[in-house]
Amino acid sequence: MLQVMTGRVPYHYYVRDSQVLSAISKGNIPQRPGRALVTDRQWTFMQQCWMTVGMSEPRPGDDEIVEFVRQELVELEKATSGL
Repeated sequence: MLQVMTGRVPYHYYVRDSQVLSAISKGNIPQRPGRALVTDRQWTFMQQCWMTVGMSEPRPGDDEIVEFVRQELVELEKATSGL
């Protein structure tokens, strides 16, 4: 989702794959892009998807992800239909 929204792969600011692997193994999520690219709602959802397995709240399931994307598309259509 982050790559689709920004047009850049997550962790694009790291030069070497080993840096990416190190960040992931430490539990570091990708840096947040500007709000013009990713809304607060989208960022919060992405963070939920990146939660460590076994945390108090489970990651969103397939149905939740599909519903989130559906809602985003509806909002996008509303925003663009007024143009």
